[in-house]
Amino acid sequence: MAYRHQAVHTRIWHDEKFKALSDDARLLFFYVMTCPHSNLIGLFVLPKPYMAADLGWLPKRLAKPFQELFQKGFIDYDEKTSVIWIRNHLRYNPLDNPNQVKAAIKLIDELPKTRLFQGLSGFLEQFGKPFLKPLVERLRERLQEGFGKPEPETEPEPETEPENNIYIAPNDAGIVSEPPPDSPPPKSKGPPKIDFDWETGTFQGITEEELNRWAEAYPAVDIELELRQAAEWLLANPHKRKKNYRRFLVSWFSRTQQRGGSKGGRNDRSRVASATDPVERELQNAEATYQQWLRERAAAQKGSRAAPKLPGVQGDAGGGSGGKRKREGAEEVPGEVSRVDRGGPGVSGGPPGDQDPQHGVGGAGSGDGGGDLPGPRDGPD
Repeated sequence: MAYRHQAVHTRIWHDEKFKALSDDARLLFFYVMTCPHSNLIGLFVLPKPYMAADLGWLPKRLAKPFQELFQKGFIDYDEKTSVIWIRNHLRYNPLDNPNQVKAAIKLIDELPKTRLFQGLSGFLEQFGKPFLKPLVERLRERLQEGFGKPEPETEPEPETEPENNIYIAPNDAGIVSEPPPDSPPPKSKGPPKIDFDWETGTFQGITEEELNRWAEAYPAVDIELELRQAAEWLLANPHKRKKNYRRFLVSWFSRTQQRGGSKGGRNDRSRVASATDPVERELQNAEATYQQWLRERAAAQKGSRAAPKLPGVQGDAGGGSGGKRKREGAEEVPGEVSRVDRGGPGVSGGPPGDQDPQHGVGGAGSGDGGGDLPGPRDGPD
């Protein structure tokens, strides 16, 4: 067996984000970096049972430190294909020459199709090294094979075609529409060009499909918030106009993900922990039931109809100071129905608060990331 080595910088023990990890999370992170399944690019197949077996852990013990590394941006994981990505691996174990790029392309071809190709492609584009271009192009090709969402190599020239007049070539599956008889065939099958309106300060041409794909590729990023921040940055730097705004945004999201995610933002699609926790799901369902009851009661009062009863509450469900409500198994409570504390029966106090993801410490070694070891370089493209 051929053995490889990974560079681990001693500064990692002084990094606050790494020090905040639990002991099991630190051990798991070093295992992921140095396990025999790892490779040149930090993107490889690693089923969770393999991790538990190599560490001598039960699956129950693996779950908590694994989720800790995922939420804090150290790693990303595709549950469907069991492919793991060490986010900052190539920042601190970079590819230095075309021969290494050829070897990396071979590794990409051996991997199953995974959404993680999108994140790695955007990460590599930040370096701006010409010899990395074949690897970026191959990642895009694999992504297109996997999901049928091609990303054009170059942006199409602006045309004066009406909006929503999108055509698909006859050889593609599913024809959206056919061009008028006198119209020339479309020049590109790619997504519409993203542009920036300098008068309104907004991006144009972003589809809902792209928003969903970005939210999946960058789970710690509040996409809508970062779009507004990117627009403000462009308005503050008008001399730094971009030729390719799609590439600019992907690089922006990738850097934000590497720094630990959007601070103070709300991205419901990235709440992996709350979406998989049974207690949190029950609390959120109870909150939804309570909000629905409030809406129905308001509608009933407007129409002079009998107010609906709140599930789990006995007695009069209407308003008024003289009314009484009684939760099942609880004492009578005068006045309006109030939400109960978490952990008690009835209606929850609301969905769990947003997590505040921290900067991830990816790979190992030192770099230009400053205090965030090893975090991305600051500043957009």
